[in-house]
Amino acid sequence: MLEKFINFFRPDLSEVLGISFDGAKIYFVRIADGEEEKFEVNFKIDAFEKVSKTEQLAEKISVVCSSQGWKTSAIGFCLDPEEIKTCSDDVRKMTSENIFKSAKTWAIAHVGEKSFFDFIVTPETEEVWVEAISKDDAEKYISAWEKNSMTLRALTALPKNFQPEDEYSKAKFVAQVVRSQKSPNLFNSFLPRFNFIKISATVFAAFFIVLSAISFDLWQDYSTAEENLTDSRENLNTQSELTVTKKIVQKEIAETKKMTKILAEIDEPAAGRNILLKLGLIADGKTRLTKIFCDEKILSIEGISENPEEMGNYLSRLKKSGLSNARIENSSENDDGEIEFKITVKFEKQIGEPAN
Repeated sequence: MLEKFINFFRPDLSEVLGISFDGAKIYFVRIADGEEEKFEVNFKIDAFEKVSKTEQLAEKISVVCSSQGWKTSAIGFCLDPEEIKTCSDDVRKMTSENIFKSAKTWAIAHVGEKSFFDFIVTPETEEVWVEAISKDDAEKYISAWEKNSMTLRALTALPKNFQPEDEYSKAKFVAQVVRSQKSPNLFNSFLPRFNFIKISATVFAAFFIVLSAISFDLWQDYSTAEENLTDSRENLNTQSELTVTKKIVQKEIAETKKMTKILAEIDEPAAGRNILLKLGLIADGKTRLTKIFCDEKILSIEGISENPEEMGNYLSRLKKSGLSNARIENSSENDDGEIEFKITVKFEKQIGEPAN
């Protein structure tokens, strides 16, 4: 049961694609439901095109996948070793911890501090294969695939000891890397192991259920309080006591009516009122929220996006959801290159304020 629950939040790898390119043809290996399918298409890079080789490849791959009816949420691409930095070394006298440190040191020395790297140890030869790519180059691949509505989950070159029979062997190798979520994969250092869209939606749904339960309890408390106030008012014996109590009752009733309005608008299914549900519906794995504050006048949302474009996309989805006057209060780039932001929404009509 626990395993099924955990698997619900993992990425969908029921269908994976492995792809390689030899300069003249693109080779595809699709693995789904235990079945393996091969496909190839002629393709040459146009040197006179304004877009890069990577973008041309991604566009062609997207067209092929669309024509074949394939999913594009779990793709691996096999690089030519000449496109990245690679090395192999003897590890017979090295511990696992030392192997990792050695690989990281080598990657920083040859590619730079901001590098993606991974390694795999071959038991037969007792050698480690290390590959590294700069963050900028890796992001070019990620951007090109995302631009064509595809998700690149693995980027790797073939280990030195791997002798492929043909280009299909390369494509199959990287498809298996995607499916197993193991090395060698240059994206392993940052690739999410879970589907954060599902997690965000589940958390917001659970939070909304809890809030609804609290709202119901508050409503019952209000009803009880109103009955008690009525009884107290009827039991007053003198005019002076009645005057003092009347002021208290009026103040309490005003506050409880205001609370009633707030609760009614929280539970109201009309567009623009169900704030928490809106935030859950527009949740995105590329933008995560860190703090939410809401009172009668303002909704404040703090979060982190992968880049400025994703922050803008999130703001746009907020506005389309009914919060049309949402605006970015401030934003800044953190040490990881992500964008931290604060968005505010000022309600045109305060929550709890009577309608005109």
